[in-house]
Amino acid sequence: MTTQTIVKLSNSIRDAIVKIRPLYKNIQDEDDKIILSDVMSNLIQSQGYLSDIQLSYQQVLDDNETARKRIMQYEQWAEDLSKYKSFRLKSGCTIIIPKEPDSSPYSKEWYCKHCFDNKKKSLFQPELGTITFICPGCNKTIFVTDDELEEVQKFYGTPPSRPIKHIQVDPN
Repeated sequence: MTTQTIVKLSNSIRDAIVKIRPLYKNIQDEDDKIILSDVMSNLIQSQGYLSDIQLSYQQVLDDNETARKRIMQYEQWAEDLSKYKSFRLKSGCTIIIPKEPDSSPYSKEWYCKHCFDNKKKSLFQPELGTITFICPGCNKTIFVTDDELEEVQKFYGTPPSRPIKHIQVDPN
């Protein structure tokens, strides 16, 4: 059943009610009037049921579209996920970095593992003048060791000379 079928059925019932109304005025027998009145009441009630069916049908269509969009998002996330890997810093903190063989683990693309596990991409931001990085998505803080800081500064510059802009991507 489609929305057009439901609308056609509803219109047919409405047309039947319009045609029956004048007949009611011309009927002399009270029993016939009661029967015709019952038929009209049943038609009106049927029209109400059809409205309920139409609303339910539309809800199913909307839910189906929402599910289709979510599936597409998960498929896109799965594709994105294949481009990244976990990397454990010497300090023990785990970050997400690109899998590209030529990318350094000390590049600017340090994604928060917590946010990444929740299907969000949130880049760690250096806290100027320190060895800490903060995730703008969940406020998680990670630390780098002194020797890692030297590698990091190759990409970020010596804090506070090159602050990083806030970048957060949410695939949902």
